[in-house]
Amino acid sequence: RLPGTAKSLLAQSSVPAMANQFMYYSDFLYDTSDITSQPLGNLSTAYWGSGTGMLATRSAWANNATYINMICGPYTESHAHHDQGSFVLFKGNWLAYDSNIASQSGIAQSEGMHNLVRVEQNGSVVTQREGSAPCQLQAMADNANYTYGMAHVTPVYDGKPQVVKVEREFLFLKPGTLVLLDRVQTSGAGISRVWGINLPAAPVFIGDNLRLTQGSNWLDIIRLAPSGLTTQVRSWPTLDPDVHTGVRADVADSVGNTSVFLHVLSTDGATTAA
Repeated sequence: RLPGTAKSLLAQSSVPAMANQFMYYSDFLYDTSDITSQPLGNLSTAYWGSGTGMLATRSAWANNATYINMICGPYTESHAHHDQGSFVLFKGNWLAYDSNIASQSGIAQSEGMHNLVRVEQNGSVVTQREGSAPCQLQAMADNANYTYGMAHVTPVYDGKPQVVKVEREFLFLKPGTLVLLDRVQTSGAGISRVWGINLPAAPVFIGDNLRLTQGSNWLDIIRLAPSGLTTQVRSWPTLDPDVHTGVRADVADSVGNTSVFLHVLSTDGATTAA
């Protein structure tokens, strides 16, 4: 059934055929006219690629579905990004994304471009290290109601003394709620643990929480823990002129050596209370 399902997916593509003559051979080689279309429902709404460390999950095979991609796997390539433990979220529009999308180069590797918890010492980021042991997806479950994963990110810091533990649990409650629990333990003086999220436009504050609106879709970012911290929203063009739009919202905790961040991200009012 997979070829027929792939045919249905391709038929919904915004690029149904090659646009340039030198690529026409692809339309010839992969002609599907003799294949009977099959419904997209034949496919699972979640896929884990252990080789790349990509966990893709969506609420349904509909155009208005919520789509989330998580990263937890090997960091072995020199051009790969420092994005282990990060995620992106799409529903109708990008609601939480990788700020490389809005950059000129598209190749900025730094932690701040990605939606994860940064460890900073005296204002400098303690970076993930190429060639380290991989991020470990230590648990995973998927069914009609939720997708769950437990990412042990600590190994990608390759034993740097400032980082004792970085873990992220994520629970996608279908159709539109993402719960993130981050446990971060550090060692040393002058260290902050910074929960960051990249957004395509400036959000509005609703108390301690944020709301981003993109067209007819919106994202509520609800922080349940820690309490008593201040969210700072910074324009990306002021942070890095290579990025022409968008913002990053940061919550920094510098008290003690341990932080537990608990956030609920809700699309289009999927969560009425947290």
